[in-house]
Amino acid sequence: MNWKVIIRKPSGVKYDFGSRVSNISWTDSTDQLGAEFSFTKPFSKWDENYDGRLIDCGDLFLLYYKSDLVFQGVITEISLNGTEFRGYDLAWYLNQSETIIQFKNIRADKAIKQLLNKFEVPIGSIAPM
Repeated sequence: MNWKVIIRKPSGVKYDFGSRVSNISWTDSTDQLGAEFSFTKPFSKWDENYDGRLIDCGDLFLLYYKSDLVFQGVITEISLNGTEFRGYDLAWYLNQSETIIQFKNIRADKAIKQLLNKFEVPIGSIAPM
């Protein structure tokens, strides 16, 4: 089993769904700030085989390949039967902000770093622009 999904509640409690989720996908584009993801679970909360672990909006979705974290995002949408889930990577929080910052005579990479620092978003590396 190379792929594994962990759901982390806002309280910090983690549920290991292992490979019991399917149809995992994520997309991004230059038109949106963050990446969108979706996945499904085989059993709804009304099935007798349901294991009792509820996934809620606001939970963190963590996708691992072997031991490497390859994607993380916030669940923002759940189907009525509880089998289909959709959300966005952590840049979604920046999209929710109504902050307006105007930059003048500054390189794009420095502007991006200033914006991310304002919201205490960890920064890896940004290519000079």
